[in-house]
Amino acid sequence: MNTSQERFSEAIQIVQLAITQEKFSFEGKHYQFHDVTMRPRPRDPQALLDAMHFSWGSPTSAPIGARHGLKPLIIPQRAFEEYHADLEAFNAAAIEAGHEPARPRIHLNMYCHEDAAVAEEHARRYIPEYTDSARRNYELTSDHFGSIKGYEHYANMSNLITPELMAQSYLANHIWGTPAQCIEKLQKLSDAFHPEEYMLVVRYGSMPHEVSVRSMELFAREVLPEVQAIHVEPAFTTA
Repeated sequence: MNTSQERFSEAIQIVQLAITQEKFSFEGKHYQFHDVTMRPRPRDPQALLDAMHFSWGSPTSAPIGARHGLKPLIIPQRAFEEYHADLEAFNAAAIEAGHEPARPRIHLNMYCHEDAAVAEEHARRYIPEYTDSARRNYELTSDHFGSIKGYEHYANMSNLITPELMAQSYLANHIWGTPAQCIEKLQKLSDAFHPEEYMLVVRYGSMPHEVSVRSMELFAREVLPEVQAIHVEPAFTTA
């Protein structure tokens, strides 16, 4: 993990070479390849490059992917207001490296129900279940980050990340409620971030399949047409 940023940077370059070149070589600190190729070859290499996105946890990591031409993907772990500075740094690094600035994709948990009380009850049950599993999976409250290069942000946050605070953060950031409430939340995010796309997780925690399906069908029927009609600016900007 102490060399994860270096390895990630090299890995991006290797994938990009494999996609765009029939045969390639790479001589890095951690990885070396000589006269190798990838099969099957992509029909449209540029389309794959254009679709490559990058998500980050630590604010200092935002420029890393940007320098390699990746686009920003927000998986909110902090208040949305804090991501404006991250995106400014992301796009500044992209421009400095000769790439165009990009609008973000935003990854969100979603739950929709006709009854506001039911929507809140289910959101407060299933979203904290997901956050607790993520907290344990990534060992976010562990003290081992303090000795790992590049993970200083996680080390500083480890004492502040509790199950309750994570649950409240996710409940505040993600999309749940009645169709009208979901539309209102997505409108605010669209106004603030002008995203190129939303990516929705529709089942998480212990949510039963039938509960997820009903939520998804309601969202598709009453929310999706309204959200698709939201106007967003063509260029990256922040509120």
